[in-house]
Amino acid sequence: MAIEQIKSPERIQRFIGLSTDTKPTAGVDDGYRFYESDSRKWYVYHNSAWNLDSENYAKYFKPSSYSANKSATITVSGQSEAIATGAATLRVRNLDATNYGLVAFGTSAATAESNASNGVAIEAGAMEYLSIPENATHYAWLGDTGTVTLNIIQGV
Repeated sequence: MAIEQIKSPERIQRFIGLSTDTKPTAGVDDGYRFYESDSRKWYVYHNSAWNLDSENYAKYFKPSSYSANKSATITVSGQSEAIATGAATLRVRNLDATNYGLVAFGTSAATAESNASNGVAIEAGAMEYLSIPENATHYAWLGDTGTVTLNIIQGV
């Protein structure tokens, strides 16, 4: 599918394309939006990057039957889990009031755990939707300091 610009009377412009398309950056201002028609995800351009619009994406998230709170300690050993068949997204909610948690993916438990220290930071009290990479088979979690409780749901 060719990317097309959706004409709008507003100053904020919108684009539509596939998740495999390279999102435009030339002449794009903060606040512009991009819709992936195949994944049904909205992105918002901010600080020179396209960012998943978690608020709109949440409307389409379908949780699997698996959900649990994870104690994320500063030691990552053994803090990983297999990704359920068909899961495409993790919804991660940080239940801690002050510390952040980290979540990363890998092609095995060992690689996910190894990647955790450079994973996606989930700020205290925040909720994020993370797209699971196609080749990932596991995810791992890690706490900033002490123990951080993360509620993690796998979904499609």
